[in-house]
Amino acid sequence: MNDWHVMVTDDMENYHDYGAVLSYKTFKWADASAFAGHCEYRNGKFYWYVAVHHGSIKQDEGFAIGVAVADHPSGPWTDALGHALITDLTENDVKLNIDPAIFYDGDDIWLYWGSWSAGRRVKLKENMIELASKPEDIGIKDFFEAPWMHKFRGNYYFSYASGYPSTTNYSMAPTINGPWTQKGVINALRNPHRERFRK
Repeated sequence: MNDWHVMVTDDMENYHDYGAVLSYKTFKWADASAFAGHCEYRNGKFYWYVAVHHGSIKQDEGFAIGVAVADHPSGPWTDALGHALITDLTENDVKLNIDPAIFYDGDDIWLYWGSWSAGRRVKLKENMIELASKPEDIGIKDFFEAPWMHKFRGNYYFSYASGYPSTTNYSMAPTINGPWTQKGVINALRNPHRERFRK
């Protein structure tokens, strides 16, 4: 893709498409590819974390994570930094810096990302656009990509794509730092051709 759309609904059935409100071209340092992103509201603004191809830093796969900022989800969106937040040159990055996901744990703001069986997390500063720690391994067994963290009834749940082709799996822990226990598959692989012939 080259851009991202924003859609709004009041009933989860009918949607209004605001159109392509953000593009990889919003980031002057990027040269291609609008990959998966995650938007969060904080400090009266919206912050949209996205993966794009970096125009000049290409030590590994060349992907970087940028941050756009706006007063409203429909935009206008601008580059919050003027440079990438995560690149191939970031200490302890991964070969494919994609799939950013934000998780709030009390006053702590965490950014998760990763692919090719390597996941990372890093703490962000309150301003949402600076690193507050060094990136560290997420420590999740059988992780492939697409990290997602949530907390429910005092426990932490980490969902992710596992294997390739991928199933959607999850692990559970009593703290954000683990220890993590694999709980199994949420969505299994399906072969639509095989399903058709079973009917």
